[in-house]
Amino acid sequence: MVSDGLSVRINLELPYNILLPEQNRTDLLRADSCWYTDGSKTPEGAGAGVYSSQPRVEIADSLGQYATVFQAEIHAIELCGRELEKRGPNRRSIKIFSDSQAVLKALGSYHCTSKAYHGLTLVWIPGHVGLQGNEVADSLARRGAASEFIGPEPVLGLSYSTARSVIRTWAEGDTLQYWRGLLGLAHLKRFIPSSSKARSKKLLELSRINLRALVGLYTGHCRLRHHMHRIGLAVDAECRLCMEDDETTEHVLCTCPEADRTRFSILGKVQLLPEDLDKYSPGKIIDFLRRLELLGEV
Repeated sequence: MVSDGLSVRINLELPYNILLPEQNRTDLLRADSCWYTDGSKTPEGAGAGVYSSQPRVEIADSLGQYATVFQAEIHAIELCGRELEKRGPNRRSIKIFSDSQAVLKALGSYHCTSKAYHGLTLVWIPGHVGLQGNEVADSLARRGAASEFIGPEPVLGLSYSTARSVIRTWAEGDTLQYWRGLLGLAHLKRFIPSSSKARSKKLLELSRINLRALVGLYTGHCRLRHHMHRIGLAVDAECRLCMEDDETTEHVLCTCPEADRTRFSILGKVQLLPEDLDKYSPGKIIDFLRRLELLGEV
């Protein structure tokens, strides 16, 4: 798959000027030929737009699912350049307006071997401040993004960040599907509905004793009375704190009324649902058990 990465090149000469004014200056909007470009990224895809009133030009280009908004902005300027090239060289002053400072700064360091110079200036303008040309270009870019691209993708070279995002999304989805498809583990899945790299990292930072306690607690194979009674090592399954319900993981962590004050103090809620526990760090759960003097019992 083609990447959009390039080796570093030294820029000695540019065939255009770049202006990044510190404020909105109306005098910069004057030129013999004014062109507006914009890029857009939506859930449907990415698109580029180019607009000029004189000559009348409107371009809305679809860039498929994988192009970034930065690439779309660059592509819009490239489309504009191609359109100008088709019309041939002239001595008129030409300005291409873009509302992306990042793109113009990048183009300021871009290596170009062509020495053709037609009085071309790339100018930054603030976006969405009522400039008609910019608003039309933005509309064209969104139209392009909403249009279905016909052909193989990616349209442009795949950026490093996009490649990482696509791979991460695929890996997380595949892992989640595998986890949900595992037979059994119903007790554990109530508290850990999906995989989490951040959670795994925090679990591995625990001491061996605390990690063993949490694994036993979440799997239900611990010294809480419900489990001990099931295997014949406790007279009954009654909760030692409230003596109103079975002493299960869910009861102790989520609903035991005798633990309400401690639960609110450490976890911020009086009562919890099993799926709520995944929002808290393992260290918080350990602190909760320690305050209830149950850490040694799991």
